[in-house]
Amino acid sequence: MSEEREPAEEKLHADRERLAVIVENMPAGFATADRDGRITFVNPAATRLWGRTVEEVIGRSIWDVFPEILGTDIEKHVTAAMVPDSPGATFETFNWPSMRWVEVQGFPTTEGYCAFFMDVTERHLAELDREIAAAKFQTLVSQIPAITYVRDLEGTGSTRFVSPQVKALIGYTQDELQSNATLWLDIVHPDDLEQAKAANDLSTATSEQLDIELRLIARDGRVVWVHNRATPVMSMDGHRLMRGVLVDITDRKRLEAELEERMKELACLFSVEQDVRLDLQPQEMCELTAAHLVSAVQFPDIAVAEVSLGDSSFSTGGGTHCCRLESTVLVGGRARGRVLIGYAEDREFLLPYEQNLIDGVADSLGLWLEHRETERTLQESESRFRLLAESARDLVYSYRLGPNPGFEYVSPSATAMTGYTPEEHYSDPELGLKIVHPDDRKTLESMFDSPDAAMEPLVVRWVRKDGTVLWTEIQVVPIRDEAGTVVALHGISRDVTERLRAEEELHAAYEALRQSNEQRRLLMKRLVTAYEDERKNIANDIHEDSIQVMTAVGVRLAILRHAWPNEENTEELDRMDETVQKAITRLRHLLFELRPSTLDRAGLATAIGQYADIVMEDEASPIVTLNDRLTREPSPSTRILLYRMAQDALANVRKHSRAKRVEITLEAKDDGMLLRVKDDGVGFDPETVLAGVSEHFGIVSMRERAEIAGGRCDVASAPGEGTTISFWVPDSPQPDSSQDEDER
Repeated sequence: MSEEREPAEEKLHADRERLAVIVENMPAGFATADRDGRITFVNPAATRLWGRTVEEVIGRSIWDVFPEILGTDIEKHVTAAMVPDSPGATFETFNWPSMRWVEVQGFPTTEGYCAFFMDVTERHLAELDREIAAAKFQTLVSQIPAITYVRDLEGTGSTRFVSPQVKALIGYTQDELQSNATLWLDIVHPDDLEQAKAANDLSTATSEQLDIELRLIARDGRVVWVHNRATPVMSMDGHRLMRGVLVDITDRKRLEAELEERMKELACLFSVEQDVRLDLQPQEMCELTAAHLVSAVQFPDIAVAEVSLGDSSFSTGGGTHCCRLESTVLVGGRARGRVLIGYAEDREFLLPYEQNLIDGVADSLGLWLEHRETERTLQESESRFRLLAESARDLVYSYRLGPNPGFEYVSPSATAMTGYTPEEHYSDPELGLKIVHPDDRKTLESMFDSPDAAMEPLVVRWVRKDGTVLWTEIQVVPIRDEAGTVVALHGISRDVTERLRAEEELHAAYEALRQSNEQRRLLMKRLVTAYEDERKNIANDIHEDSIQVMTAVGVRLAILRHAWPNEENTEELDRMDETVQKAITRLRHLLFELRPSTLDRAGLATAIGQYADIVMEDEASPIVTLNDRLTREPSPSTRILLYRMAQDALANVRKHSRAKRVEITLEAKDDGMLLRVKDDGVGFDPETVLAGVSEHFGIVSMRERAEIAGGRCDVASAPGEGTTISFWVPDSPQPDSSQDEDER
């Protein structure tokens, strides 16, 4: 027996060694534990998965090595697998030290517990990638503007999947389409149903791609154009599926329809535009345009197309129409015809392009009529111009500046003006320059070199064919091409010889008149000077003789009063003395009227102030304010002139203004002297006064006196707004007594 047992033991030992080698080298982890849960064996794969060494785990309790599983489902699985005769337990856990996912299969043994450990991290990652990809797919499907779907090609053809965008497109939900296998066909437009079925059957039978455009009827009745592109595929479970995409092409179809309509419109308008270039009569244009309209609209229910232009009209068809489109042909804002399309049946809607077409055709016809009338007007204008040019005494011409310069037109008056015929000008392009006087030739050449600068007329001399010279005034207008380059000159030349001669005579007469006026001014100045001198002499005589005599009379009367104290004599002497004093006052007033001595002794401002006090001494007179802004005293002649002006102005104020206040201003200004008299009186109309009305002749006289002195007199007034009279006369800082003597 012992001999038989030895081979068996050897075989068993060999098997154990082989098993130990397999366990040590297998990729799966393996570990055993006793009934108390202490680890008794662990292979290298298990330590790698756990991230621990053999020494760290052998002999230690499972719960000490893996304290993180306490209280979790993992603890329950391990505990269940350690129960004798139990089927064991399979579970997955994440090992934190190694950061790996591990699948554990635990079984009870006679000695306690054993477990296999499989690294399933890659499988977990793959599953995670699939979940992420699925989530991304769902997100993508929910965000793309197209509708994705998957439906069965077998059985009822139910929809397995449809993206949520379907509700926004046609109003039906995912559940409705997935639960009702026939709903897709039910919502196909009746006109597209047969085509859709045929395309679907062909794709199902041949496995070729389905590619079709069709219309769907949405829940709310809208018609939606979609592009259905799908491919038959085989699923993982062996079923044939149709996986496809629906794209909303409603806007594209609308644009295509509008484009087609626009192309028809443009074709019709192009045909009309081609016709308007032809030399057609209105009746012919009406017939052709009506034919183009019928061709462009192409609706079976069109009853009539009518076009009218002025007295001409044409109509296709003769039936009645229920509705129509029309547009008025306008020329210069006036109705000159109409374009009309009528329909035999009442239409629920009219396409916008049809009205645009009618309006466009009407506009083209309006431009055609306007162009015809413009051409006719232009021809009439050209005829009138040619008649005018050929009848005019002035020379009218058109000169071409291009590479071949020359005259394009010369009016017949050229022969009378220059002695050269138009034909001679045509044959010699340089003739227009040759007949110009040599001294004026550069002036004319500058006009040809810079035609833009020749905006003002040029005056040059021409030498006629017979050698005589005449003066001409030339006016040219530059003619430009589309690029803005001057290519021609249109001009007119006028014989101004007599006009220049008359201008010279007029200039000579003006010069003689100017000299005569200057002599008159000097004479008037001398007369004024003599007048003032005489007044000065009279004033001196009054001051030195009359006033002195009257003053002496007053003194003697006073002596007599004391010598004859009789009351009767005293009263008589008082009356005589009062008369003498009044005479002295009047003489003093006369003295200020003639020439006050203060004018030479105290100056202009003082003299005017004293004069104002004398003439405005009664209570009814206005209050006079004097503003003396003079920085120097005027010359003697200017001084007396301004004094006389002030006298006249104050006299007018006293007689006519009814003013309450008068302001007199004296100042030096612009190399002269300015006197301003301003009142707040009733005012007047300056135009009437300056026209020479007799009652205001003093202002006219003042203006003439200022002009004689080389100055000016300005009057500003209006009824109810007072009056301002300003005198300005030139003045030299030096006294001009010597000059006055020379002028005398």
